[in-house]
Amino acid sequence: QLRRAEVWDTVRALQKEGKIARFGASVESVAEAEECLKHADCASLQLIFNIFRQTPHTSGLLDRCATKGIAVIVR
Repeated sequence: QLRRAEVWDTVRALQKEGKIARFGASVESVAEAEECLKHADCASLQLIFNIFRQTPHTSGLLDRCATKGIAVIVR
């Protein structure tokens, strides 16, 4: 779903209309997160990160989010 342009177009339209201030995405994988990082206006990522799932850290995803100023919400 995250590769579909209409998903991003929809949230951008809502933002332009003033219905939302910022937007982000909840993802299951680093690959999905990387897709979101292609969109400079994505403000946050909700992802799985725990003692058993360290991939967001070991892949460098958390560092890339910090560099781009993207908030990380851990679930």
